[in-house]
Amino acid sequence: MIAVIGLPDEHWGERVVAVIVGEGKLIEDTLHQHCQSYLGKYKIPKEWFFVDEIPKSALGKTLKNKLRGLLVFNLPKRSN
Repeated sequence: MIAVIGLPDEHWGERVVAVIVGEGKLIEDTLHQHCQSYLGKYKIPKEWFFVDEIPKSALGKTLKNKLRGLLVFNLPKRSN
């Protein structure tokens, strides 16, 4: 499972990051190559975060505000 969200950025206002359930450099490299094939450069996530689970609502929707809070305060970043 993957979620793509915006995090605060001093220069641009917001930067694109991907949150991935799982772990591994191989996954990150593969996803980055895939994104380069299909997305404009400005749409490719600048950072990749690996988590055990993505917070969901009772209806199964991603809780982006909760996820954003977790990233801003708790997780080490992994960037390309």
